[in-house]
Amino acid sequence: DELLVDGKDPRRKNVDSGKVGIIYCTDSFAAFKHRFSGTSKERRRWAVETLSLDRETFIEKLIFIEVIVDRNDILTANLLAKQRADIERKRQSVVDARESEDLARTDLGRGRLGVEDESLLQKTINDFNQRCTQYKRMFVSLQGDGSEDDLCYMKLINYGQKVVTNNMHGYLRMRIAQFLTVIHPTSHSIYLTRHGMSEYNVLGKLGGNPPLTEAGEEYARRLAEWTPTHMFMQHGVLTKCRLWTSSLQRTILTAANIPHPLISTAAIPSAQQLSDSSEEQMEGHPTWEQMSPRVYRNLDEIFAGEYEGKTYEEIKAISPSEASLRSMDKIGYRYPRGESYFDILARLDPLVHELESYHEPLLLVSHQAVLRMLYAYLMGMPRAEAPKIDIPLHTVMKITYDGWNPPTEERFVLGPDPKDFSPDKPASPTFT
Repeated sequence: DELLVDGKDPRRKNVDSGKVGIIYCTDSFAAFKHRFSGTSKERRRWAVETLSLDRETFIEKLIFIEVIVDRNDILTANLLAKQRADIERKRQSVVDARESEDLARTDLGRGRLGVEDESLLQKTINDFNQRCTQYKRMFVSLQGDGSEDDLCYMKLINYGQKVVTNNMHGYLRMRIAQFLTVIHPTSHSIYLTRHGMSEYNVLGKLGGNPPLTEAGEEYARRLAEWTPTHMFMQHGVLTKCRLWTSSLQRTILTAANIPHPLISTAAIPSAQQLSDSSEEQMEGHPTWEQMSPRVYRNLDEIFAGEYEGKTYEEIKAISPSEASLRSMDKIGYRYPRGESYFDILARLDPLVHELESYHEPLLLVSHQAVLRMLYAYLMGMPRAEAPKIDIPLHTVMKITYDGWNPPTEERFVLGPDPKDFSPDKPASPTFT
């Protein structure tokens, strides 16, 4: 009866506020004794029968998702990442500043393994292997012998290296399957930045395809100088990097000066290739072009329809009712013959799947409305708050996340300050 929750239970939100309810075991070992863990045929059958008792409350079909990792290199990397995460949490909770500094000076605190750390890691691996041996004696994997063909399930082996699905019919189920095949626990960083200041930014106009101002061109030069020193080398190691822009000229011009050197894949540490399934790696290319630009219309600014090229003041004068409607529901408001934030979500969906599959750092040059939605997604913020997020000009936002820690953000203000280039023409309030 662990699955049956009443209206006052906080877990209720997991089953009655959307199309998908998630029963998630964060610790497979600790959750093994619970019936909802699905660790045997009997427990899986019990879960199906329990949910079928109340179809008005629970989902119509239960999907079992089994994650299997049997590659030693991935297991070791995961254990190391978890250990680093534990040390980072300890560092954050340390009251004594001196103790925190001592910890930061250790090899593991700097992301490397020292002799003592290797010994600790080996002990952790040995303990983990012993627990896995005990777990295997009791765990019954989802069967391929036909005994559970009526169940809806998915088996992910080594984070998408091999995927087995059964009875996964329907759009939503297949979308879930598609998303799960691209996610992985490897730490990776996404760099978000708006285009350099454009002529429409100065005039306070919406949309369009204007060129950069003098300030925007200066930002493009500074971004080109900043990128190699901050992205190409990660923790002192040469790293493959990617670049995306929208199809509008202000983003393309902003990224135009970024260098694209060719590097040998042999020079890239093998650790970067861990469970890497990128097209370039699969095809065995001998070289990699750093920051090779990819242009996506999906990253274009929100389309203002009939209001393209107009200022906020002009829109209020032309149609006060439209301005009022938008102020009441900014995320759901759709410009006449234009787009809403929900339309941006729809066109970002395939790009997010692609983004999640990457292990390499990615620099994404786009527009305010688009970056608001991406920022909210990456930082785990409610989408209703996305339209209120401030995405400043001439700033790079680095978001790092993995399977062990909350996402972290670091901002790099490259300048120049747009006001320094047009002090007599302050930009009009944005309407995006």
